[in-house]
Amino acid sequence: GRCTFCTRGEEAYIVYGAELYAKNIKEYIEKYGKIIISEICDDFMNMGFLKTLDIELTKQNVPRDKFNIDFCFGSAYLLSTKSEKQKQEYMRLLKSLNIRRVFVGYEHRTPELLNIVKLGLTQEQQDITTDLLIEAGIEIDAAFILGVPGETKETLKEVYEFAKELKRKSKNINIRPHILILIP
Repeated sequence: GRCTFCTRGEEAYIVYGAELYAKNIKEYIEKYGKIIISEICDDFMNMGFLKTLDIELTKQNVPRDKFNIDFCFGSAYLLSTKSEKQKQEYMRLLKSLNIRRVFVGYEHRTPELLNIVKLGLTQEQQDITTDLLIEAGIEIDAAFILGVPGETKETLKEVYEFAKELKRKSKNINIRPHILILIP
């Protein structure tokens, strides 16, 4: 089997820029009324794209109350590595674009295993991203990879405790465990 994320362009559409994306949203609204967009496009991690889309939606008079976006791909890197000014601008854009849900790849909680699945990602970055999204009222689909090489009962318990902590932080956090299967 092939990775469905990597081959999604064969089975769906690929965004060719903010102008066309805004035009498509407007057309769908005119055809169907209020719409919900389930988005997996990498462009939504690019602040330049988000700024341009925000401008295009305004320029094309797309009614902001007629659509919501569920952004189905994200990373704890997404917000945590930006300056404070960039973080605030990114959050402003997410709200302006009616992004109501973000799928965040937390991957693991144990620092050693984080280094295996996402080199450089830290617990602090996970916490910063979580707090910013909660503060903005954006729902989080929290994804964890289970079955990482070197995983033990103790490291699994750490992931489990972190997932419980996330659920305590906000009712708008959904836990999405994924099983890693290594194929030689």
